[in-house]
Amino acid sequence: MENKYISEIKKAEELSARVIESLNSLEFDREDGLIEEYCEHTKAVKDVDLNKMWFRFVIKQNRRAIIMSASAAVVLLLLSLLIFLPSDKFAEEGIYALREQITPAKGVVTLRLASGETIAIDSLKTTDNLISGVEINTVSEEISYEIFGVSTSDSRSAGIEDKTTVDKKEGIEYNELYIPKGRSYSLILSDGSRVWLNAESSIRYPVKFAKNERRVFIKGEAFFDVKHNPESLFIAETDDYKVKVLGTKFNVNSYSDESVVATTLVSGSVSVTNDNLNEFIITPGEQFRYNRESRSIEMIKVDVDIYTSWTENKLRLDQMTLEDVFKILQRRYDIDVFYSNEEVKYEKFNGKVPLNDNLNIILDLISTVSDIEFQIEKKLIVIRYKD
Repeated sequence: MENKYISEIKKAEELSARVIESLNSLEFDREDGLIEEYCEHTKAVKDVDLNKMWFRFVIKQNRRAIIMSASAAVVLLLLSLLIFLPSDKFAEEGIYALREQITPAKGVVTLRLASGETIAIDSLKTTDNLISGVEINTVSEEISYEIFGVSTSDSRSAGIEDKTTVDKKEGIEYNELYIPKGRSYSLILSDGSRVWLNAESSIRYPVKFAKNERRVFIKGEAFFDVKHNPESLFIAETDDYKVKVLGTKFNVNSYSDESVVATTLVSGSVSVTNDNLNEFIITPGEQFRYNRESRSIEMIKVDVDIYTSWTENKLRLDQMTLEDVFKILQRRYDIDVFYSNEEVKYEKFNGKVPLNDNLNIILDLISTVSDIEFQIEKKLIVIRYKD
């Protein structure tokens, strides 16, 4: 028995050294530093604060042996394990096996066809589906109209009925795609333009565009790669303003719970028109910001990667407050947040973290480089300063 625990202690020491070495290699800082790269699959954690958890694990796994053996030597060996990390199968499964996994929310992506039919995308049993002229690929998580877009005149041949969401004046039929919490999805429109939709977002768009105009309606956040067509103006319309383009790449953030909404231009040229019919021209690397509370507008130069990294399921931070970080995380994870200190909301961070991973990894990373700690109670994340 004694040899068994001595062996485990040696293995635990080796694992502990590897974890600490990984921690030292993380390039993530709270305000002054910059993370160059963060491996999405790393299992490195903050300082060795697992003593109590490891103790409970050892007691549970060796309860019978402890009862049978009253040897003081064995007890001392068990207590000595408090300062080490686990080994063997436990180590292979990772330190996070001791805690509840907080993975992205599993909402259902839904497509409401012009016919009024609603399709739960995730319920489709095959990877490639053709439904009412819509091609749905559940593996790449993409919906396509590039080949199968149809006009109103031949909608019957594509299986689209007349009881539709239709602009009667223009004779245009609209579909609507809804993206729930925790998900993102892409869409190829009938003109070949591609749209990426972030969590808790939706787009209303024509089955086939009109000849002289391509107009879609956005709620939430979307990234556009618009096909150039000088004869057909592309318009992305939000509740606050309209973005007009011929061909370009840009991001629109118009979540209803945000006080400031923005359009960020990656390439090309766009104009933004508000309700007062004021027009603002945006150039690449610029961002148009509209404050809903003050109704003020500003144009600023930005690092566009900060506002488009979500399309790669990464969160890029640049002097982002903790409150803003958790607004984004709450759209990906099914969590509630409580701040024990009002001041903690305004702590700022730089770096890049994965969005589609165990949330504990992100929380531990933040805690490692700051004076902030997190207490998890089921879906509630309590945020406070360390004692």
